Amino acid sequence: SPKGEWYASEARPNCKVRVGALATGLDVAAKTVACGDELVAYDKCVLATGSYPFVPPIPGKDMPGVFVYRTIDDLEALVAYQKAHGIETAAVIGGGLLGLEAAKAMHDLGLKTHVLEYAPILMCRQIDAGGHAALASMVEDLGLEIHCDARTRAFEGADMSTKLKLLGCDVANFGRSEEHTSELQSRIKSR
Repeated sequence: SPKGEWYASEARPNCKVRVGALATGLDVAAKTVACGDELVAYDKCVLATGSYPFVPPIPGKDMPGVFVYRTIDDLEALVAYQKAHGIETAAVIGGGLLGLEAAKAMHDLGLKTHVLEYAPILMCRQIDAGGHAALASMVEDLGLEIHCDARTRAFEGADMSTKLKLLGCDVANFGRSEEHTSELQSRIKSR
């Protein structure tokens, strides 16, 4: 379906879609968003600006078998690598939303999957220790292994075999994200 068609239906009369339009400013006092030459009024504003994979400066991060996971192309490259090299084990670096999504995808591919989170709990920006306990239980029930307070030192390997220096995994995937909000935040007016 064409972009924006779902939002433009009669079932959502108060929703207007601007595909490809750049929000250039946000005035929270006036409750308006600058969008091109137009000021758009709002009652509630949600910044859903997307994200991109953050790859920490870990030695070996550019080796074969180390991937980012964000797009379908990323997943297809990982699947092709898995098939070509008989990969059985994966480590996902990052236990946030994107990392857990990546870990589930690795698990669904039949890989023994480890989630390596730098923080002491999963999804440390969204939940507290109690939430972590409940979430970790559900994730482990799926068959994934969780390692919090994990520090990845390096990727090592030769002959198309990448080993994570911590666990001896066959393939690694970065599942951390950094949000595209800093540029917009610099243009937000507040009281």
